[in-house]
Amino acid sequence: PWSWQTKLALGNLAVDAGQRQRAVEFFAAAVTLADRPESRYDLGMELLARGDREAGLANLVRAVHLNPRILRQVTDPDVRQELRRRLDAAGYGARYPWIYDDGPRTAS
Repeated sequence: PWSWQTKLALGNLAVDAGQRQRAVEFFAAAVTLADRPESRYDLGMELLARGDREAGLANLVRAVHLNPRILRQVTDPDVRQELRRRLDAAGYGARYPWIYDDGPRTAS
């Protein structure tokens, strides 16, 4: 019961069962136990699906900071664009330009 991996797996099972609030609870518990990119990613995506855009994006930004490669898992173009905007504003894209499939975005 004290394993972040168990909480993450239970969260994914809750998503599959359509128990969205329970999934958020499990993912949040996983983050509390260990601040891991996969936990932050799952929590962020579930929060976005529930309509909590700001908290969802904040968790996704943290996930990318923990592991820049996680950005490649974000397939929604609007979410990806907003993440990129936030990462670029913090100078993260300049530090890790390889995280973007199409290279770093230039200021326009």
